[in-house]
Amino acid sequence: MIKRIFLCIIPVIYAFFCIEDVQADDLNTLSDAQVESLCAQVRTVNPPLSDLPNKTDQKLLEHCDSESLYYGIGQPADPIKARLCAFVEQRSEKDNGTPDGFSGSHILMMIYANGRGVHKNIPYAMHLACLSSWAPAEETERLEDLRARQYKPSTRPFDFCDGATSGYVGGICSSHHARLQDVELDRSIIDFQKKLSPNAQKSFQNVLEKQKKWTKKTSENEVDLTGTDRASETIEAEENQKKNFVALLIRLQRSDFPKYTQKDIIKSNAIMKISLAKLKKEGVIPNSTIEWNGISETQKTWERYRDAWGDFAEKVYPAWGKQGAEAWISMERAKMLESMAH
Repeated sequence: MIKRIFLCIIPVIYAFFCIEDVQADDLNTLSDAQVESLCAQVRTVNPPLSDLPNKTDQKLLEHCDSESLYYGIGQPADPIKARLCAFVEQRSEKDNGTPDGFSGSHILMMIYANGRGVHKNIPYAMHLACLSSWAPAEETERLEDLRARQYKPSTRPFDFCDGATSGYVGGICSSHHARLQDVELDRSIIDFQKKLSPNAQKSFQNVLEKQKKWTKKTSENEVDLTGTDRASETIEAEENQKKNFVALLIRLQRSDFPKYTQKDIIKSNAIMKISLAKLKKEGVIPNSTIEWNGISETQKTWERYRDAWGDFAEKVYPAWGKQGAEAWISMERAKMLESMAH
């Protein structure tokens, strides 16, 4: 038998707030009617006035980034400042309350669900879940998670991306995870560059600039964008290139040079020539958005990237040399083109 109960929470508003709910064997499952009822109950819930930014805060945080402040991206994490910033961002959200990115209501939902730098306030987190979810399945999953935390606190932090089901939110979350990953990858690149001589640093800076341009071009022109998760695919392509780049830097620091020779350059050039000819003839890769013009443009950017690596290796890593560096870059590119051509 299902029993109706009332969950009463006392946020810092000096009043009881009760949510009518059901106690059943499958506590985590909410029907569409229950979701609608729960959202109606929390529709008018607001945070305590003492949690809101004052006029001075609003002015100082006019162009803030709550995502960076909450997760500590490029700076120490500051949940209190992240909360104030998120309220500032929330004011610029669309009339329907749905944020365009990983900010504002999304950050506040996590802050109040987890009680980071503020008293935990599950009803307000539910209120935000009802307003800022892009897909019905996302809304339901977040509400189920939050409701379960009322019965039994979880050691797992509540995270907006855990409930992502739509392609749009998948793209937002992919971008978010990429930002987190970039912190570590950028640190590895900076550490590598610091250990180089001034002249070598200048040469490496050229490699780094060409790498960024090449990565941008290949993610723009050589990723199929037909699916609903296209934003995630593009971001993943960029991250994979950056990971491969950092992986090579780590090998160089260990003097573990990729073992390629002139024969490998000849072999990779032959593969690229055949693949490029086939791709040019087809014009467009079937059932995709990838076109020859984009591939051709990307190839020219890659050639400048390859040359930069060759010049850098010749000056800084003579044991590997220009030939070894260009062979490695060429073999990797040949695999990419061969895969697109088949």
